[in-house]
Amino acid sequence: MQAILPGSIAEKLKEGPAYIAERYDGATVLFADLVGFTPLAASMEPERVVAMLNELFRRLWGDTVNVAARMESHGKPGEVQVSESAFRELAPDFELEERGMVEVKGRGPMPTWFLRTRRAGTGSAVSAE
Repeated sequence: MQAILPGSIAEKLKEGPAYIAERYDGATVLFADLVGFTPLAASMEPERVVAMLNELFRRLWGDTVNVAARMESHGKPGEVQVSESAFRELAPDFELEERGMVEVKGRGPMPTWFLRTRRAGTGSAVSAE
């Protein structure tokens, strides 16, 4: 099992639980199109591909990933689209533009926003444009 799972997870599975799940009060998932990834991955050993991806992204599963995937697949080029939960977290510090409803498989219509720019006086100058 240690060949395909992190050591701590493999050890927990050996101890008997049928499944392992962790809960986080808040998480953000980024889905990005990695330009040139397919030919790069084809030229690498599988272990190196996984190690590279582990350095880039957190491992999350379930509804969070489903919503993030839909935000990406229904997004517009050059825009950062966010869900309602991300909107609530970002709104105090960032300007967001209401985009409207997006149909999310398994969830139905969900409101979405585009991230615009950081509000003045809330930190370093960061822009999504």
